[in-house]
Amino acid sequence: SCNTNQYKAQTTTDPPISSNTDVRLHSIEGFDVEKGKTWQYPIDFPLRDYQYSIVRRCLFTNTLVCLPTGLGKTFIAAVVMLNFYRWYPDGKIVFMAPTKPLVNQ
Repeated sequence: SCNTNQYKAQTTTDPPISSNTDVRLHSIEGFDVEKGKTWQYPIDFPLRDYQYSIVRRCLFTNTLVCLPTGLGKTFIAAVVMLNFYRWYPDGKIVFMAPTKPLVNQ
């Protein structure tokens, strides 16, 4: 379970959902249409423009993120998962890692 009261977030509609998209979203099982009109990005962490840009792209297109160690791939994944959790409150999210140290991280 995700308690969204544990972080501070900026809620945005960038890019906004068009009226055409809104019609399609009503037909997606389990999708919360009202929450799906916005997405959130934590503001209690330093803003890195490249992470914000990658998160935005990941939320609206299929994306593979390739960054060197220490540049925030796990943070990006966490923000994307947070938003999908908000959009699909009855859904499940699986986050996999190839090694135990990464799982513990």
